[in-house]
This record gives sequence, C-alpha cells and structure tokens, in this order.
Amino acid sequence: MRLWFRVVVSLLCITLLAVSFWFHFADMRAARERVEHEAVLMARALSRHAADLTNLVDMLQFDMIQSAGQIMRGELDAPGAESIWRDRLRRLDAVESICAFDRTGRLVLASGEECARAPQLEWFRPFPAIASKVDQIGMPFRSRTGQDWLIPVMETWQDAARRPMGIVVLTLRSDYLSSVYNNYDVTGRSGIALYRADGVLLSRFPMVDDRIGRTFADTEAFRPSLSLPSGLTSGPSPIDGIDRVRAFERVPNAALKVFVALDVGALAGWSATTLASFAALALLIVCVLVVSRQLDRHLASNFDTREKMTLQARTDALTGLPNRRAFDEAVAREWANAAANGTSLSMLLLDVDQFKAFNDTYGHLSGDACLRRVAITLQQGTFETIGHLARYGGEEFALLLIDVTPSVAVLVANHLRASVQALQMRHAGNKGHGVVTVSIGVATQDLMDAPAGMTPADLIARADQALYRAKNAGRNRVESLRETDDDVVALRA
Repeated sequence: MRLWFRVVVSLLCITLLAVSFWFHFADMRAARERVEHEAVLMARALSRHAADLTNLVDMLQFDMIQSAGQIMRGELDAPGAESIWRDRLRRLDAVESICAFDRTGRLVLASGEECARAPQLEWFRPFPAIASKVDQIGMPFRSRTGQDWLIPVMETWQDAARRPMGIVVLTLRSDYLSSVYNNYDVTGRSGIALYRADGVLLSRFPMVDDRIGRTFADTEAFRPSLSLPSGLTSGPSPIDGIDRVRAFERVPNAALKVFVALDVGALAGWSATTLASFAALALLIVCVLVVSRQLDRHLASNFDTREKMTLQARTDALTGLPNRRAFDEAVAREWANAAANGTSLSMLLLDVDQFKAFNDTYGHLSGDACLRRVAITLQQGTFETIGHLARYGGEEFALLLIDVTPSVAVLVANHLRASVQALQMRHAGNKGHGVVTVSIGVATQDLMDAPAGMTPADLIARADQALYRAKNAGRNRVESLRETDDDVVALRA
C-alpha cells in the first residue's frame, strides 16, 4: 500500500510540474502576443497619421501650383505670394518649405530657403518624369545648418492644357516625424521608422543620424514588406541590433511604409523565472509529503459566474450611434471583464468645440448635420474591435478603448481629433480655428492597480476633467490624465 501510494504521489508530482510548465509557457506566449498586438495597432494608427500628412502635402502642392501659375501669367506678384506662403507654413511644424521651379529650373515662387537649394542637389531635375509614387519622394538631404534632415516631395507642374511647366518641391522635416514617434515609445527601447517603399530610411525614433537616407531593402527586417501591404515579423533590428517584434503597414496612396518595432527583451527572463517556480513547486511537494502523506485531490472550485444580461438595442436617432444608456451598459460590462482579467480601460470624452455658437450661427438643422458628419468620421476612425463608441449627450461623444496602453489611447484620440478637423466644416464661431474641431479628454486605468472602491464613474470623471482642461487650454487638442496622479499630458493640435 505504501509503495502504491508513493507511486501515485510521484505521478501526481510529475503531472503538477508538467502543468506548471505549460502555464508558464502559455503566459510567455500571451505576453508575446500582447506585444505583437500593440505593435500592429500602433503601425496601423501611425500609417493613418502618415496618410493624413500626405494629404496635407498634396493640398499644399496643388495650392503652390495655382500660385505659381498666377505669377507666370502676371496675375500675382511674387513678393506678396511669398509672404502669404511663409505665414501659411509658419503654422505647420511638419513642413520646412515649398518652392516652384519652371521647366528650366528657374525659381518662380519660394516659401523658404531650404527647397530653393534643390537645383544644387543631385536628385533635382527641372521637369522629371515621375513614373511612380516612389519617384515623387527624393533622397533626404541636410538642411543649410547641417543639423536637420529634410525629405523632398516633388510634384510635376502642368498648365490647363497639360503642358509641362516645371516642378514643385516641398520639404518635410524628418525631426518632426521623429518627435511625433517619440510620443508613442511604449517600452523605452522601441523603434519607430518611416521608410520609402523601396527601403530608403526617411525618419526614425530614436533618431540614428547617420542612417537617414540609406537603403535597407536587402535586410531581413525590411524584405517581407516588399511584397506585403502589412505584416508582423521579429528579429534583430538592422539599425541598432536590438531583438524586437516588428509590425509594418503600407501608407494608403503613398510610397511609404511605417515600421513599429517593440522590444521583447523583457521576455528573456522567462527561463530563469520558470526554473525558480519549478524549484519552489518541488519543495512544496516534498513538504506536503513529509507533513501529511496524503494529497487532497478534491480541488473543486467551480467558478461559473457567467452574467446573463439581455441588452436591448439603444440607438441615438440623430447619429445612428449607441446612446448613453447603451454605452453605460457596455462600460459596466467591460469594467467587470477588465477587473476580472487585470487589464486596462481607456475612456475618451469628445466634445464639439463652440457648438452652441455653431447652432446660433448656422441654425439647428445645420447643427444636426454637423453632428452626423462628426459621428460618421469618428466611426471611420475607430478600431471597432477594441472599443465602444456612443453619443454621450448633446454635442458630446464617448469612446471606451479596451486593453490598450495610455500611449495608444492618446494616439487614437489625436487621430480622431485630426480627422474631424480635416473635414474643414466652416465654423466662424470657433475662434482661432475657423472650422469644426473637437476637444478630447483621455483617462486610462489599469484595473489590476485600481484603487479600492473605484467605479466606472470615477474613470469617466477623470476623462471629463481632462476634457475640461483641453477646452480651457484652447480647444482642438487632446489632454490625457495619468492614472497615478492628476498630471495632464497634452498632445499639441
């Protein structure tokens, strides 16, 4: 009997060790999948940011062509046009300068000194044959001071009869893109980069100055993106050699690709942790054998506490979004899930700026149409798989993001803010902006570290506090409230 008992206990110990190993392996795999999930979300969002920037470039180049054509026809004087363009670009941090050259390479109109140097650079042609979108993006070059890298974007200039007139060159600041990527460095050892489609590095965070303008098309990291619009790989970085999970995303309608590489070095300690856990488990089993020699095999803890809630459809008649009641039910459900799983929730409260003035100026029917357009834009800019969007009341909307980092929540918020502004709906009552804009307050809470007694209402209140700070700080901006204190992190409009 004693031998039989020892054999049974030994087999049970082996089983426990095997189960422990399986759980540790599953935890490591889940941690890696979470890193991959974060990388994919960030790559997708930053691709949309780059697409918005390319739309801005197209608009500026179109306007520059119009201005240059008027100068060539004698309808506009060059000094006055240059003054207007300098004032216009002064408000755009991303753009250094924009210039128009005729077919002989003569400068017709310039907004700054940098792109006026273009004829001196080897990639410049007075009227190049731009066969593809890759050809539109020239090789990065140093600024006059030698401290910054500039990215030239070219567009051919034709008259109404489609006869070649010249070329428009716009220069983007590589350090501006690097500073944007800096806001979303999740681990402190991440790498975020923007490449031309053929593998030329245009900008990166952290900035590696001597790698800008070099091609990485033949590297293992970049090669999969040559044939795929998006994907996920892993391995050492070709720039700094750090082992990372990499997600890449092609920028729509542009010869650009965004790479987000998140550090997986934290997973390297898994083996040591596993060995320590196995040793502790073996010691515990020995203690149990010495003290009792019987193993209680009745470990029946059945946690079947599934909540059965029948949710009725709650839809806002004006916008087609879920209304506040449906949103409150969704928040309560996701709060319970997050509390049980130890994950995080991010609350975004969005308010249309100076909406009363909009109604007073244009009438309530126009106000209703404005809210519908804003609602459609928010739906198009929201990742449906990670959140719930609703009309919260009046001109206010709410978005709950599930299990994302504060950086990703702010990234989504700023994308929504920029998307609404890009609608260019005229709003004379919105002083300083002139178009319909939204202010957004963001609050994120990790339910694993939530204070005792905290409720969804507390998270909403924190987001509301951040929203009021955004409006008091000038509107058309995102303010994020940290979960550890009352500090507010602002992302400039």
